[in-house]
Amino acid sequence: MTEIGSINTSSVHTVGETSSSELEHTGSVQFMYAMLQMELAQANKDSAISKIDGIKEAQKQSKAYTEQMNELRNMQSQMDSLQEQLDALGGNYTMDNLFSKEDLDAEITRMNNAITEINAKIEEAPDDNSKTVEVSENLQNYINDMDATLMEDMQRGGKDRLHYDYELKAGLQVFEDRLAVLEQASALYDEMAEMCASAGITVGDTITSANLDAAISNLEGLQESVSADIQQEMVYVQDYMGQYNAYTQGSSSAISEANETLKTLARG
Repeated sequence: MTEIGSINTSSVHTVGETSSSELEHTGSVQFMYAMLQMELAQANKDSAISKIDGIKEAQKQSKAYTEQMNELRNMQSQMDSLQEQLDALGGNYTMDNLFSKEDLDAEITRMNNAITEINAKIEEAPDDNSKTVEVSENLQNYINDMDATLMEDMQRGGKDRLHYDYELKAGLQVFEDRLAVLEQASALYDEMAEMCASAGITVGDTITSANLDAAISNLEGLQESVSADIQQEMVYVQDYMGQYNAYTQGSSSAISEANETLKTLARG
């Protein structure tokens, strides 16, 4: 972007060497014209500077949009990675409902309750697996709804809620692994929700990859609008600079002509 400071102001400085009162007292039309040209030049310079300040602010906004889009894309990548981990750990949560905050928090609560109960049952069960202990009906139903390949040992008896120490420990590991991923998902959800709110992005109660795509598209549209405004403002700046140069040149020429007239009069 062309800076207003690059404009050659030597002609203005030349005019500035003569005070306004001196110019008025000469009664010279050329000097009066030079004063007018100086004022017009300064007005165009001020307008150009104002436009440049506006362009700088618009550029900051455009940069902010770019950063927000990059953050959203990074979050999408994290969402995909978390979903892959959850798929590997089993469970019923897909991308569409994983990032419903209400469902996610409810799942984390259920998982924490399950871990607490299983730890308590491990304390009761003999290490030599010589005797089983009984888990609650709610916990067994929760376990039965999970991936059979991961919870096979604790689902073997169907509605039978009696389990050996080794079964409990295997189930505990599955729950702890899944809880760790869900907690990452919860933290990511909070981060996305905060970022979207600060950026004025509305994505609804459930943050999914699809509505993040929509938010990114919205930001792209806003950025394109800002870029178009910047281009238009730069056209105005160029116009003001052109007028500034023209007026300063006119002022300089008027002073030169006045000086020549004075020299001629002085020579008689």
